[in-house]
Amino acid sequence: MASLAGSSRPAMGRYSLLPSASSWASVSEEAESGFPVVQEPDQRKKLSTFFGVVVPVTLSMFSVILFLRLGFVVGQAGLVLSIGMFVIAYFVVGITVLSISAIATNGPVKEGFVEALLNIFGPSSLNPLSFLREGPWYYFAYASIVLLVSFIIMGHVGNIKPGVGNEVRHVHKYSFSKDYTTKQHQTALTVFAVLFNGVTGIMAGANISGDLKRPGYAIPFGTLGASVFTFIVYIVLVIFTSATCPRPLLRNNYNYIQRINKVPWLITVGAFAATLSAALSCLIGASRILQALAKDDLLGVVLRPFSKITRGEPLRAVLISWFFVQIVLLIGNLNKVAVLVSMFFLLSYGVTNMACFALKVASAPNFSSSWRCIMFPDHVHDKLQICCACCGRDDHFVCGDLSSHAPTPWGDVSQALIYHQVRKYLLRLDLRKEHVKFWRPQVLLLVSNPLSSYPLIDFVNDIKKGGLYILGHVQEGEIDAQSMMRQKRDLTTWLNFVDCTEIKAFVELTVASTLRTGAQSLLMASGLGGMKPNTLVLGFFDHELPMESFSRGIFRKQRFPCMRGQRKDEIYRSVQSQLPPLRTHPGHQTMTLKDYVGIIKDAVLMKKNVCIARNFAQLDKNTLGKEGYIDVWPMNTTIVGEGLVLGPYDFTFLLILQLSCVLHMVPFWESRSKLRVMQIVETDGDDDNHQVQHGTLTRLLKELRIPAEVRMIHVTREVLSQTRNADGLAPATNWYRTVNQLIKVHSADAFVVFTGLPHPPNEENMAQQFIQDITVLSDNLPPVMMVYGKSTVVSTSL
Repeated sequence: MASLAGSSRPAMGRYSLLPSASSWASVSEEAESGFPVVQEPDQRKKLSTFFGVVVPVTLSMFSVILFLRLGFVVGQAGLVLSIGMFVIAYFVVGITVLSISAIATNGPVKEGFVEALLNIFGPSSLNPLSFLREGPWYYFAYASIVLLVSFIIMGHVGNIKPGVGNEVRHVHKYSFSKDYTTKQHQTALTVFAVLFNGVTGIMAGANISGDLKRPGYAIPFGTLGASVFTFIVYIVLVIFTSATCPRPLLRNNYNYIQRINKVPWLITVGAFAATLSAALSCLIGASRILQALAKDDLLGVVLRPFSKITRGEPLRAVLISWFFVQIVLLIGNLNKVAVLVSMFFLLSYGVTNMACFALKVASAPNFSSSWRCIMFPDHVHDKLQICCACCGRDDHFVCGDLSSHAPTPWGDVSQALIYHQVRKYLLRLDLRKEHVKFWRPQVLLLVSNPLSSYPLIDFVNDIKKGGLYILGHVQEGEIDAQSMMRQKRDLTTWLNFVDCTEIKAFVELTVASTLRTGAQSLLMASGLGGMKPNTLVLGFFDHELPMESFSRGIFRKQRFPCMRGQRKDEIYRSVQSQLPPLRTHPGHQTMTLKDYVGIIKDAVLMKKNVCIARNFAQLDKNTLGKEGYIDVWPMNTTIVGEGLVLGPYDFTFLLILQLSCVLHMVPFWESRSKLRVMQIVETDGDDDNHQVQHGTLTRLLKELRIPAEVRMIHVTREVLSQTRNADGLAPATNWYRTVNQLIKVHSADAFVVFTGLPHPPNEENMAQQFIQDITVLSDNLPPVMMVYGKSTVVSTSL
């Protein structure tokens, strides 16, 4: 690391991570170096929302069913059942549209929507998609399930009151109720299968997302708008058809709508146009999916010839798709084809909903869809999953889980079963298959004493986002019988602390001759299999006496209010008495400055992200108000002492944004705070440059799906020149003091502040300068987290 004293202060713009407008690009995980790369805009993406989504979806949903089978449905099922079938069909379609919207707004879908689903599940997910097995006992099981469902339904038939509509029945009774008395026997299921084929086609826009201007906007709003429009048209036509057409006409003439129209040839033209448009839309969408699967070499040499693109279009895939369509048309019966197509569409919709559900359950930070309407189905899925899991075990176990468990170790088989499942799936969790799309913080927090570190422990618990969380502690000393007994006793105390505070963390205690040696062991050996910490969190190094914060800092969700009271207080007091006492003299501190900086250096060498927390003793969740801020100051402070620009968006910049966004996702913080991104700009009279930087940062946040407000902090050159060499400090240290003063002014009402961490020193003689820099940067601020990134953490695409 170059000497700071001899380096001149860089220009103000050098501290900004924002590129110029000409170099704007999406952040991509495909850069081999790990840094975001500049992506050239695709000139083929010219389709708007209306022509790229609304028109294809509308025409695909109307198609031949509207002109040739709507009368068949009304004639067979009647008005009431026809409307009921459409409501059920559109309910299924609506839930799927919400799932499509959530996935589409989570990032650009490059090749096609089905390709995105394969990227989510992986090729191995296709294995469970097989036919139902046959055999006497399988038939017995299927029949038993059907009889059980029928028994449940028929048990409530007597409680269903007759509906209204007798007057309508009297006026036109033959078109009101069902009639399955045609030459070929029809059932409600066969009629619904034909009808459902008329409401498919909602993926027509999503499958050509690579050709849309704004897929994140066009797919959800265009698909939803087209679905609502077609639903209204279908319901109106069903009502008018039932009210004006006799049942013999509907039964015996598929093309009834042409016979009752004043201009019959218009119906013929419309049928041909809608059918041709729907066929072309499906053909283009299917060919692009086939080309994407071939490009991924999913089936080897079988699909490899269809991966070629001619003049930007997959012509070979189009031809083979057309060939298969012709084979299907040889069936020669539209009703049979409609049933077959409906079955495959239902299967694809089920996979789509399962993909959205899987992403939600996985809780990956990079799945932060901007389509908030999907939250309701997700919560329904979560509740159903819990209820099914409980009922699947046993109703007695459900009641048992709602009560408190006895502390007596019964030696039941549950722990053995959990161990077996955890071991099996840990073996399948491969570090070599890690992908940035599913990155999450996996944190190792080094703690000296939980009595003084509880606010920080609880805060890190909020930013782990379902990832690995390890509380690490090092006991200095040699490994002998006495130290092992102490380690075992302390481990029990720490586990009791985790239990009573409801922190979802593992505990790792180690014995080493020095703190740095123990920290190295924890960094390298903590975790198991594919669950390894990727982020190190440390408290701040100073000689101040620690304050006890455990007793006043307890803040947890009160899930069972009846369990509060004397028993809980006794547990807290017991754990507090077991923890070691706090040091009462500055000379009792065992951590040295050399070891502290050395631990940070070791973590950087191991490619771990590093976070240093300060002033978290001030954080008390019980006293936080209802309105506050999480402020992000993503300055490129890592380059101050180096004189190098690492790129438009370096790892530190993206990690700061990711951690702040993850914290804001937590319900406690989301309901109490707003996320703000503060960007420092030098005031030189050029307002256009400020607007460009503001727009660039806004686009970046939108690309990363981070709901943050952008604020530009203007600083004059005069102020910068006054602080350049003030108090004889190095230029870099003066820059940190300037940033510190700006944070004091603009983030005084912030609950938490995220900012960049100066680059850890490469030489031991620079350790004192490093501590001075971070001290100046964080003095007298709200709780501040200084972040240094070493890996890619964000992804903008599926």
